[in-house]
Amino acid sequence: MPNWERTTTEPDFGERLQRFATSVGIDANVDPNSLNDALEGPLESLDYLRRIGFYNNQVVADFFEPPRAPQYEDIVDLPEMLELYLRDRRITPYVHQNEVVTQIRAGANVVLSTPTASGKSLAFNLSTFEKLLADPEATALYLYPTKALAHDQIDSIAQMLQDTSLPITVSVYDGDTSAHQRAAIRNDARIIISNPHAMNLYLGWPQGWQRFLSQLKIVIVDESHTYGGVFGSHVALLLRRLRRLVRCFGGAEPQFLLASGTISNPLQHAEKLVGLEFTLVDSDGSARMPRHLVLWDALCYPDLSITAQSALLVKHLVRGRRRVIAFSDSRHSAERLARQASDRSNTVVSYRAGYPARVRRQIESRLREGEIRAISSTSALEVGIDIGSIDTVVLNGYPGSIASLLQRAGRAGRMGQESLVVVVLGEDPTSRFLVRNKVNPFTFPPESAVIEPNNSYVLESQLSLIAREAPILVERDRFYFGPKLSEGVTLAIEKGSLQRSASDETITPIHRVPHRYHSFIVSSGPRYKVIFHNRGAGDIHEEHISKDQALREAYLKAVFPHQGVLYRIKSVDHEKREIHAHIETQHTYTVAQTLKSVVSIQTIEQIKFAPLYDLILEEVRVVDQVLGYKEFLGSPPVEKKGQVKGPSTSFETIAITCQINKAGHFASISPELLFEGLHALEHGFVKGVGSVALASISDISGVSLKGDDSPRFTIYEQTPGGSGVSHVIYERWMELLELSHTIISSCPCEKGCPSCILDATCRESELSKDMATSVVSSLINATL
Repeated sequence: MPNWERTTTEPDFGERLQRFATSVGIDANVDPNSLNDALEGPLESLDYLRRIGFYNNQVVADFFEPPRAPQYEDIVDLPEMLELYLRDRRITPYVHQNEVVTQIRAGANVVLSTPTASGKSLAFNLSTFEKLLADPEATALYLYPTKALAHDQIDSIAQMLQDTSLPITVSVYDGDTSAHQRAAIRNDARIIISNPHAMNLYLGWPQGWQRFLSQLKIVIVDESHTYGGVFGSHVALLLRRLRRLVRCFGGAEPQFLLASGTISNPLQHAEKLVGLEFTLVDSDGSARMPRHLVLWDALCYPDLSITAQSALLVKHLVRGRRRVIAFSDSRHSAERLARQASDRSNTVVSYRAGYPARVRRQIESRLREGEIRAISSTSALEVGIDIGSIDTVVLNGYPGSIASLLQRAGRAGRMGQESLVVVVLGEDPTSRFLVRNKVNPFTFPPESAVIEPNNSYVLESQLSLIAREAPILVERDRFYFGPKLSEGVTLAIEKGSLQRSASDETITPIHRVPHRYHSFIVSSGPRYKVIFHNRGAGDIHEEHISKDQALREAYLKAVFPHQGVLYRIKSVDHEKREIHAHIETQHTYTVAQTLKSVVSIQTIEQIKFAPLYDLILEEVRVVDQVLGYKEFLGSPPVEKKGQVKGPSTSFETIAITCQINKAGHFASISPELLFEGLHALEHGFVKGVGSVALASISDISGVSLKGDDSPRFTIYEQTPGGSGVSHVIYERWMELLELSHTIISSCPCEKGCPSCILDATCRESELSKDMATSVVSSLINATL
C-alpha cells in the first residue's frame, strides 16, 4: 500500500488522546503517540486492533491471501488513437481484456466474469470505441443497475473519449435528464448511458428512438449479476424488447457484452438474461496485492453491541491511517456506526440510497479525492462506484450471502494496495458457524443468479408494453418471448389489456401509455415526508421515505439517525404522511419490535399425502406490524421498552405450505425437536428453490410454526400478487424434496452450516440437522 505521509501533530496531542482514551476504549497503558503511527499493512493493523481497550480475544481467526502477479497480453491492430491512449498512460492490457476485444471482433456475445478492480471497464470501452470508430453511424447503449453508478461511469468514459480525441458523443439518459435534453440526446448521442428502470419507461415512445436503435451495434450490461430472480426476469424481457425494436427499425442484432460480478453461473445466467449464446471470459489476468481477512467475534465482549464494536474498529483503524469503508445491512445501523465512529479528529460520513442524488455525488467525489478517510454505507456502495484508495473493509455483521461478502470485500485494494477485511460476527447462525469452525468464508462458492424469462406472470405484466412498442405478431415475436407468448396474448385479450386487429393478426394495447404504470419495483405505498428540525431558527430539511420504512423506523418516539445526527420522532401524521423529528441530545438508539404473520385467505389446490402431511397451494396475506420498541441508552446499554400504535403493512401473495400431521409418524417426537427439524428443513428447502423454481432468495421467504397438532412451514412469495414461483414449487414438489435432502445430507458439516440449514436472516440458534434429514426422508417416502 502507499506510504501515507504522517501529519504533524500538536505538542499536546498525546495528552489530549490520553485524556479521552477511556471514552473510546483505548488501553491507557499504550503509548498515545504510538497510536498515531501509520499502519503499513494488515498485519500491523491486526496487532494494533489487539491492543485497543475493549479487545477481549475477539479475533478468532485470520487468513492471508498472497499476492498474484499480473498476466499481460497486447491487443493487436487497435486503432491508432486507442493505441496511443494505452501507450501514453503506460497501460499494458491484461489477458482477459485482450480476450474480450478478440471475441467481440469475432462477432461473439461476451460475458466477462472477473473480480472487482480487474479492469472490466477498460475491456468494454476498448471494444465499444473500436466498433464505433469502424462505423461512424454506429451507436452503443451502456446499462448500469443504478443511476448513481451510471453518473459515476460517464465521467471516466467522457474523459477517455477526450484523451483519445475520438469524435464520439456520450450522454446519460435517465430520470435526472431534463425533458428538453432527451430529444437532443436521442438524435445526436453515439453512446447513451442509462439503467433498466429508465429504459423500461422510455421505450414507451419508440418513434423517438428510431435513429439510435436502428444503428445500435453493441449493448454493455454492467454488474449483470445483480439481475436475478423476478427482477432479473423482468430485465430479461426488457432486453428482448430492445432486441425486437432494433429489428423492427431495420437494424441488425446488436452484440452484447456483460460484466458480471461474483456468481457461480455467469455463462448460463448471461444466456438466459439476453436470450442469445455467449462466450465466457473468466481468465483473470489482473494483479492482486496481498489481502488479510479477520473474523471478529463480537459476542466475546457482550457489553458492546456488534455495531458499537464495528464503529470502534473503524475509529481505531482511521487513527492508524487506514482508509476504511464499513458496510451495514440497514440504514439505521449504517447511520449509527458513522456517528459512533466519529470524533473531533475524524468524521465518518454515512452513505445510503435514501440521500438526495446531489448529496450522494458530493460524498462520492470527496471520497475519491481523499477528503474522507472513512465511510459507513449500506449496500448502496457494494456495486462498482469508484470510491478511491480504500484499503480496509469492515463488515458490520455477515451480509447474508457469500456473493455479497465478496463484493464488499472487493471494495478495498482497488488502487493496487494490500487490503484488510474485518468481518464482525454476531449471534446469527451463519456467524456462529464461522466462529465455531474458524473457516474462511472466501472458500465457500458464491451463489448462483437465477432467472426465468418464461415466467408467465412476468410476461403477462409486460405484454401491453411490448404491444405498445410495436404491434405483436405472435408467429414473429415468439422468437423473442418464447412458447408462452400465444397463451399470454389470449389471456390478456380476455382480461381486456390487449386487443386483436380486425384487419390482420396484429395485437395492440388497450391503454395508450401502459409504460407509465409499469415498474420493475413494486411500490410499498405512498411515501412519507420526514421533516428534520435543527437547533437553528428556520434550519429545517426533509427526506422522503417509504411507508414500510416509516412504520418500522420513524414511529412516535423512535430515534431516527440522519447524516450522522440523531433525531427523535416527535409527531407522526399517517393521514398527511408527515413526520416531524427534532435533535436528540442523548446517545441512544431504538429497535422496533415487529410481528410478522402469514394468514391463509383461500386454498387454490391441495394434495393429501395421508397420513403424514398435506401440501397446500394457497393465497395468503402477509402482515407486518410494529407493536413496540426497545431503547438502549449508555454503555453497557440500559434497555427500556415502549409501545407503538399505528397501521400495519400487508400484502396478498401466493404461498405453499407443508402441514405435518402430528398424530401420525412424528407422534413420538417432542414438539420442540420436530420444530427444530422442520425449521432447518425450511432453510434447506429455500436454498433449493432457486435451482428448481429459478427464483432469487429475495423473491421468497419462509416461516415455520410449531403448532400443537399440525406443525408446518410456509414458503411465500415476496411479490404482491405472486410471481409464479409457488406454482412451480407445487408442480415440482418431489424434485425439491429430493434436492433438499441432498443439500442437507451430503453437506460435510456435522451440525449444520450456511451451505445447508443455516440462514443469516434467522435468529434461531438451535436447529437440528439430523432431525431435518429425518423429516425430509419421511416426506419423500410418503410422497412416493
